[in-house]
Formats: sequence, structure tokens, C-alpha cells
Amino acid sequence: MAFFKDYDTNEYFGVDQIKAYSSCLLEMAHFAVFNVFDQWLPYQREPIEDYSQYIIEIIDDLERLDIKILFTQRVSRCYGYKLNKIDNVKYKIYFVRKPSKLVKTNSADYLRKLYNNPTIDIKNKKFIINKNTGLIEKKHNSTTKAGIFKSLDDAHYYKNKFGGNVYYLRNCSEDEIGQYHDLTDDNEKLYLHKVADKKHLHEVFQPIKDFIYEIQTVKNYELYKTLRKCNVEIAGIKTDAFLIDKENLMKINNIQFINEKEVDNTNQFSTLRKCKLETNKTLLNKCIYIEHNDINYDLFKTTQLNKICLSDEYDDAELIEKTKKILIVL
Repeated sequence: MAFFKDYDTNEYFGVDQIKAYSSCLLEMAHFAVFNVFDQWLPYQREPIEDYSQYIIEIIDDLERLDIKILFTQRVSRCYGYKLNKIDNVKYKIYFVRKPSKLVKTNSADYLRKLYNNPTIDIKNKKFIINKNTGLIEKKHNSTTKAGIFKSLDDAHYYKNKFGGNVYYLRNCSEDEIGQYHDLTDDNEKLYLHKVADKKHLHEVFQPIKDFIYEIQTVKNYELYKTLRKCNVEIAGIKTDAFLIDKENLMKINNIQFINEKEVDNTNQFSTLRKCKLETNKTLLNKCIYIEHNDINYDLFKTTQLNKICLSDEYDDAELIEKTKKILIVL
């Protein structure tokens, strides 16, 4: 959440997009699949494709609110989907990366089954979507294991064997002035050995979550234009909602607001792509802005790829023979 012009502590109305991430999934006909062989290549003015990624530079007025809604940096990566949806922003494309393949989605079927299921309440329906869309941007796996010992020597034995840290568990009490006192008897002392590990995931679903974010920014951009047609002054933005005061609320005549609570639980799917009106919203003391960054060309250097054509991919002898021909000895 951020404010556009001036910060205050007033309460605002929120023009909120219902089930925002769910409706974003509806817009995705395919999932773009990228692998290590999909390199960034100089853009050659070819047609912009929705599921390809582009490195662009905004060469327009960075103080425009609609541009601040669409982008967070002057130089940024985005999908062609966003570029094909905006019509009044000047930009320059430097690099393009095309996906290895597109996988057709069936998001609409799953969303319809979920939101029209009468056995799941609306809060849990939203939680299922938000939880899963959060998990697909996971970049690391982490785990923690711990053991409790009565002997400090035993705890240090496992620390020396597996690493980690040893902590002393105390039975403490707090006095009237807030100081803590250790009341642990020698026979009650316990020692905690804790080991934590974290690994980077090499295969992730981040491109899917990036596309969801792209769709949401475009939806925010389109809702912003709808509000501005009514000369509505917008105070701030919160993910999928615009904050306005009562005076500007009265100007809106081109949006039909839906009350989710009045929609039957077996027909919640029908509320996707609709808006609702929320009350008692406040601004976060953070101004929306665009970072003035530059292109790091070192990140987009291309690597020479050698193509090997095989008549039988399971023929080890053929694979070895053709691989020898392209090996480069340093």
C-alpha cells in the first residue's frame, strides 16, 4: 500500500477487485516454461508475444501515476502481455527471452469447482488460492531440526557431529521491575541443540507468479483509467484496491459494486473480475515511486550453444561421437 501525492491518517473507501489473484489465473491461457537454454537475445523489432519476457526502458514521464502503477523501475523486466495491453506509454525494448514451450492451463475449471463448492466457506476458498499462489514463488527449501539433552556434553557431541548451535533452556521468572531471574536447579538444566539448513531451488514456478503480478498491474492500470474517466482523484493503492475519499466516491458512475456476502456460496465464481467497496481504509506512509536504474549489460551476455542432432537419443555411441566433435579444450 502506498500514497500517490500526500500522506494523511484519514479513513478512505477502497475500490477493491474481488478475488484478485484468482481472476488473474483466469486470464492465463498458458504457463510459460523457461529453462537454462532460453537466453536473453537482442530485440530485433519482431512482434511482441504475450508470454515472452522483455527488458525495457521507460522513456516517458516517470511522474505519471499510471506509469507508477505499471512499473517500479525505469529499466525493468516484463512480459509481452503487459506491453500489448498498454497504449499510451513510451518505452524501448533492449532484450527478449522466449519460453521453451507453453503449457495449456485449465485454471478456469479448477476455480469454478473451488468457488462453487458449497462445502467450503468463502474464507477458506480465498486462503487456498492465496496460499498456493504464494507457494509458487518459493525460491528456497529450509528445514530445522532440534534435540533436547540433559547433558551439555551430549549436546556438544551432536553439535560437533552435525554443526548448529547449543542453547541453554532456563526456568525464569520476571520481577516487578521487569528483570528475569534464573530459577533452574542443576538437576533441571536442559540443553537444546538446533541445526538449520537452507537450499536454493533450481527449478521453480517463479515465471508463473511473475505473470500473475503482471496481470494484476494491468488490471490496476485499467481500473485506474476507469476511475479517471469519472474525474476521480485517487489517494493511494493497496495491491488490488484504490483508496478514495467520500467526495470522489460520489463521482463514480461506471462501476457496479458487488457485495460478496450476498452472493450464494455455490456461485462465488461469478464474482471474479468484479469490484466491491470497502470502508475504513488508511494509507501506508510510503510514497509510490519509480526507481531510476540503468541496464546491467553483463547480465544479458549470450552463451554460444551447440546443437546436436541425434537419430537415436538412446544410442550412447552416437551421442559420444557427436559430442566429441564440438568439445572445446581450454
